Amino acid sequence: MITAVKFLAVNRCDKIAQVNSLLLCMLAAYSFGVIPPASAADVDQVQLIISGMIRDNTCTLDSDKLIFILPDTSVRELSGKKGKRSSVLDIPVTLSECGVNAASVVVTASGMADADVASLWANQAQSGSGGSSGVGLRLLQSNGSASFSPRGSRSETLPLQPSQKNILIFHAAMETTRNKVKAGAFVTTVDLEIDYK
Repeated sequence: MITAVKFLAVNRCDKIAQVNSLLLCMLAAYSFGVIPPASAADVDQVQLIISGMIRDNTCTLDSDKLIFILPDTSVRELSGKKGKRSSVLDIPVTLSECGVNAASVVVTASGMADADVASLWANQAQSGSGGSSGVGLRLLQSNGSASFSPRGSRSETLPLQPSQKNILIFHAAMETTRNKVKAGAFVTTVDLEIDYK
């Protein structure tokens, strides 16, 4: 419809141009609405095209906060050498109601790094308030040997079974950051990011 109006105006302009008057041509174009009147504020329009995808490749976490208690460890067992570890605790993370297209996840862990050993999570229990010192948390990937990093720089890709419950098992242990360990409480927080692929 707008094209027809422009075509009509151009045809009309050609006939008027025979009189050799540009002013008359402009006036004719204005009267047919091809040249809109000037306004105080011009208005721009843009068309937004927004697209996305609905996928069935995610799962449901059984809980958004999981609490695990490391086994008690004696000062004698850990003291004497930096890098000694307590016994390892399995950390299961359950993913339920996985979609039919659930194929894999990329898991990244992050949190507060220990001041002495940056690859360990810091003890957030204050030393002056009954917290231990000289230890951090080592979080191991599912294979039990590779470590996650509190800085979020190490990830692990794990396969998922579609339409099933999947249990991801990681491993945690206290590890000495100094030669001398002080007895007390140990508390730390690990943030897990689970990216579905």
